[in-house]
Amino acid sequence: YGEDEMMARLLRAVKPGGFLVLVGIEPYEQALDPADAQDALILEVEALGDACAVLAGHRTYRELPQEWVLRQIARSGDFRTVSAREFPMTLKGSYVNSQLDFAHKEATQISDAGLRKTMLERVGQLRNSAKSFGVHSRAKNYAIVAQRIASSER
Repeated sequence: YGEDEMMARLLRAVKPGGFLVLVGIEPYEQALDPADAQDALILEVEALGDACAVLAGHRTYRELPQEWVLRQIARSGDFRTVSAREFPMTLKGSYVNSQLDFAHKEATQISDAGLRKTMLERVGQLRNSAKSFGVHSRAKNYAIVAQRIASSER
């Protein structure tokens, strides 16, 4: 998907002594526990949206794990990580419903009628499950500040 090329391009754009700030979402698959009921619902809703998009012939998006980003910065050899912090993310029922709206929109574009029907039914089932969804704050955002090493510091 070109993540490594994107990262290299961003790093190249920073002048010596300059800073790069990267903000991301830790992928839910890495931050959440499928044994927890609310985590499991979020994971299934996200997976359903991805599956519907792929079956409709569309690409899905991917979050970049914080550890991957830190490794790319370290591998460049020209940067140092100045700071890396995680921030809790609060998810509410409106978030789950917006993801289900996305899954529904994608499912309507699946060409196979039987598969389309099954996916739309699952969206409806998960929407019912989401009615009791409270406030969730186990997901994480992160921010990383990296500085390009000035020529005089090498």
